[in-house]
Amino acid sequence: MCGAHLSYVNLQGAILEGDDLSAHFICCDMRNSELICPDVDYRGKAPKLICSDLRRAKLRWFEWCGSKFIGNNFQGAEGIGAGSGEGFAFIHNTTWIGGSFVGDPTWGLQPLNFRDIDPRDF
Repeated sequence: MCGAHLSYVNLQGAILEGDDLSAHFICCDMRNSELICPDVDYRGKAPKLICSDLRRAKLRWFEWCGSKFIGNNFQGAEGIGAGSGEGFAFIHNTTWIGGSFVGDPTWGLQPLNFRDIDPRDF
């Protein structure tokens, strides 16, 4: 999956496992899927998730620091940020695990301590 670009792909219930899942998932249906990366060093190996449906997904390695969550639906997902400890993630137009909506561009500090940012920073 390293470097793959997947758009509008149905990955419902898929189990994606590997040491490097640095793929781009754009508008993918990933409900009930599992993303597993057993490698201890996650840097640079986090997938880019844009406008994808990840309801009830199991993210069993997920790098928090430097991750970008743009336009995704994470309702009922498990494991976001579980493996990384510290750092900021960019969150925008995303439905979060418990159903709250993060509309404005925000940097989230684990565990979900959001702070607003100025969109001109991009």
